[in-house]
Amino acid sequence: MLNAATLPAKQLQPPQRVWHVLLLVALSLGLYSLVFLYRNGKDLRLLDDSPTRPWLWALAPLFPITLPFLLSRMMGRYQALAKSHQIKINNRGTLYGSVLLIVTVLQQIFSLSSGQYAVVGALVGGVVWSGLFASLTNEINKLRIIYPKASLKWPAYGISRPQTIGLIASGVVCALYFSVTLKREFSHLFHPTLDAGSVWQPTNGNYRIKVQDDWVLAPEGTYSQGDTEAEFAISSSAWVLVFDQSLNNSVQGVSEARRQFVRERDPGAECIEKRRLVDNSLSLYSHLECTEDLGAAKTTYISSQYDNGTTHIELFAIAIVPSYSHRRIHQQILRLVSGFEFNNDGGVK
Repeated sequence: MLNAATLPAKQLQPPQRVWHVLLLVALSLGLYSLVFLYRNGKDLRLLDDSPTRPWLWALAPLFPITLPFLLSRMMGRYQALAKSHQIKINNRGTLYGSVLLIVTVLQQIFSLSSGQYAVVGALVGGVVWSGLFASLTNEINKLRIIYPKASLKWPAYGISRPQTIGLIASGVVCALYFSVTLKREFSHLFHPTLDAGSVWQPTNGNYRIKVQDDWVLAPEGTYSQGDTEAEFAISSSAWVLVFDQSLNNSVQGVSEARRQFVRERDPGAECIEKRRLVDNSLSLYSHLECTEDLGAAKTTYISSQYDNGTTHIELFAIAIVPSYSHRRIHQQILRLVSGFEFNNDGGVK
């Protein structure tokens, strides 16, 4: 079946070095998988004379739900070709496709959670995608080593000019992506922090916040549209915004707006609200807390409002964190919220 007389010259891919594929998939952030599937689709069309549309195969990574079927079919065809030449190829296409589908779904969840987890998701996803496609290459190489030399596009285990250009271009794009993302997500963490025991007070305001833990005072607009009095951060996935709501809404109005915000963002979140007068004062304290448990991660929204009749301040917190660190971060946010007090009050006890 595999002889130079029946195959067109310089059409088939030669055996590839596994590390070439590792780098190409990883540095291109998975985009090389489109090229990988397109080229293998073309090869199989030449090898087994079966009707194949390589351009449809190339679209599969954009629709991950198709990957278990496509990879299983691709490796099954290679397996049949290899069997006729007494070569054993393992068909793990269904397993690999299922893993890639799960990883892609998790990447989407992380990307919706926060920039920090989007970076982690991209890194982990890149490792998994590159590793699995490299493993597929290793299996396909068992058959490629018997391809007639005249049918190869370039020498066996070599690297073509397009691949060389692709490696360089992918490396540059990958470096730019992570440098821009990391700078955007973490640059504010290098600003001076508020040490535990210090007091933050606005330039013009009749209230203050006693800080019981170390916090980062992020630049205005880092986590908001720039309409805050202050922005406190634990990380790029947990922060507290201070809003002056005196001219905007009542306590009830703000609570309803926050509930609506949570319903639109996390429909499954459960909310609890309580209101009372601050001890030894006439200030009203309202605390709304909504949490959604995703298993591996938890998302919490906290809106604490203080209204003394003339000034209405809201501390609004969002924390999207792994379940194992949720309790610690949740307690740190509550300690910051409880440190609020009007200048003539004693704070929340």
